[in-house]
Amino acid sequence: MGYDEADDNFVTEHLGDKNYILLHPYSRKDYKDWPAPAWGNLAGLIQEKWGLKPVFTVSPDSADETVLKNIKSCSHAEIFTLHQPYNMCQLAAAIKGSKGFVGVDTVVTHMAAALDMPTVALFGPSLVRHWGPWSNGSFEKTPYHDQSGTQHFGKVTVVKKNWPCVPCNKEVCEMSHGGHIECMAAITPEEVFTELRCVLGENMVA
Repeated sequence: MGYDEADDNFVTEHLGDKNYILLHPYSRKDYKDWPAPAWGNLAGLIQEKWGLKPVFTVSPDSADETVLKNIKSCSHAEIFTLHQPYNMCQLAAAIKGSKGFVGVDTVVTHMAAALDMPTVALFGPSLVRHWGPWSNGSFEKTPYHDQSGTQHFGKVTVVKKNWPCVPCNKEVCEMSHGGHIECMAAITPEEVFTELRCVLGENMVA
């Protein structure tokens, strides 16, 4: 995923120092979404425990704007955002300039993995064997398996519930009475924070 010096300078001008975690909560499918309160609480943990800025990406899509508005309303922490929707190269520079990345099952998460950044990917019913983000390099077969539970590959951690029904590869949760994707809703901010701390390693600023 390429970017140039102009993209890097653009990011530095608007984000300043590189003591931030980039968070990407948007997808085009509801079954991939993580609840707004969980994102807000994760942002709070990043600030309170590490003194890093939780910076959310922004999107021109009205549905994504609503997602971000809901996260802000659910969070007790200060929510930072990119100052505008970035193009793909600017976004790549913003990812590379971060300490690490957290995102749902979507293309931006694959970008973070391809840029060799410490990455935590949140997965629900999707088949990680097919859709898990790969670190850079050449591999003969997928590094992931279809069993449920959190999986690790290089600088990438895929957080997934260790339930018998996961992954079901369905867009509607048959065990939910409220329309939620239960295996996504059950992923806790503390769980994600712990995995993020592990993948950050020496990138973490205490």
